[in-house]
Amino acid sequence: MDRSDPDAIWVALSEHIPLSALDDPSPHARCLNGTRNRLISDIMGHLDGKLGHIIWLYGPTGTGKTAVALSIAERLRTADRLAGCYFFPRTDPKRQSLLYILPTIAYQLGILYYAPRGVIAKALVQDPGLLGKDRFYSHQVNPLFVNPLDGLAYLLDNKGNKPVIILDGVEKCCSPKEYSTVIHFFKLLVDGLGRGPGRNFHLILTSSTNASCEEVLGSLEKTPRVVNIQSYDAGPDITRLLRVRLTEIALRRSVQSSIPWPSEGDIKAVRDRASGNFGYISKMTRFVDDLSPIQQLASVLKQIALDSESSESRNEK
Repeated sequence: MDRSDPDAIWVALSEHIPLSALDDPSPHARCLNGTRNRLISDIMGHLDGKLGHIIWLYGPTGTGKTAVALSIAERLRTADRLAGCYFFPRTDPKRQSLLYILPTIAYQLGILYYAPRGVIAKALVQDPGLLGKDRFYSHQVNPLFVNPLDGLAYLLDNKGNKPVIILDGVEKCCSPKEYSTVIHFFKLLVDGLGRGPGRNFHLILTSSTNASCEEVLGSLEKTPRVVNIQSYDAGPDITRLLRVRLTEIALRRSVQSSIPWPSEGDIKAVRDRASGNFGYISKMTRFVDDLSPIQQLASVLKQIALDSESSESRNEK
């Protein structure tokens, strides 16, 4: 790396960070158009405040938190308000490491705003080891996060719509036994957003409903605005999503049936079985998207009926 060339430094930073943590390009990753409207609208409304807020969207696995976060990120990116995002997976060890979060946010800050870019590049020239795998995230906070924000004071004080940082799947950032480390990390992050220009930033966090995440967020001095995804009725959205996905399958597989496929009864049975779980719909439609979709859906409906009978039998005992 040529330390005298800021562009070379920036390329080196882009090669260090997990770029896949910034987005999910798969066609079904986001909310289907026309679904989750009220939930997304409510969250976007929280982002209109003059000072930054912490918004915690939580709910069980499969309820669509990541899809909502991706949809909001897309809107914010279009409006030049997405200061940074990070989507944690369970399958990529690099993306699970706390050590990569701040460099990834720094990279995005430098893309959105020119001023922090020079500060970040200078920090990496002075201490290339900031990106070393044996360094600690606490060493990165000031040079890659707090100091770059200082250069945005005038711009952000006069900006109507405040920038937003999104961290999705907080509980996936490390193993449960390491949550004490997560508490420390988020304290440093929120402290950085609690002073100077950082006060102008909103922070959106998503997580499942496990106790460890409550412990992490409960430790923050700044009280988050809590949004329970299950408080929003997902039934109509599940119905719309199911109908659209099965129609796509019917067209793609050239399904021919003497009666409408799927029937309204089929849609209702699957929707009721899903109970607001979009993950179930995703798995079910992948199963149905086969050379014989009619038979595959019939198999799903048969299993739903068997499960229902078994549940009723247990309830009678």
